[in-house]
Amino acid sequence: MNQVIIRRIEKIVNWIIQNKMGTASVDELTRNLVSCQHSFGFHVISMLDVDEEKLQIEKVYSRAVQALSLLKHGERVVFMCQAGISRSNGLAALLIAYTNNLTWEEGLEEVKKKVRRTHVLGNMIDTCKEVLRKLKYARTCSCGSEMDDNDDSCFYCTYLA
Repeated sequence: MNQVIIRRIEKIVNWIIQNKMGTASVDELTRNLVSCQHSFGFHVISMLDVDEEKLQIEKVYSRAVQALSLLKHGERVVFMCQAGISRSNGLAALLIAYTNNLTWEEGLEEVKKKVRRTHVLGNMIDTCKEVLRKLKYARTCSCGSEMDDNDDSCFYCTYLA
């Protein structure tokens, strides 16, 4: 792999978990990485449609479950928002907190150690805290889907897989 391209990616993506989970702004990502996305094998999870001024628990929850499933299967994930400062870092903090059994604030402190510009705004904080609570107490199937308390797997894995 071309060392110049690798260095460019390392500068554009804020890798919070080295080469596993990172954040980036939409401008940087689209200008520099979209043509390289498949060759580097990472998945982009967009946070552009998440409104920081509203509680959008289901949108953020679905992105978190998607990211957790990808990471569990050894995939690389980059969260993208407009500036790479608030929404993407909020979701990264949420996942750091969840996977390490931390509070959301502790997860955010871990993100701040890796990302120079981090400032989670508005209701994104409350949304992330609620999604973290939901993740910690929800039962999920090994595929990442929600399941009922009495079930051993989700509907898809039980009947369609």
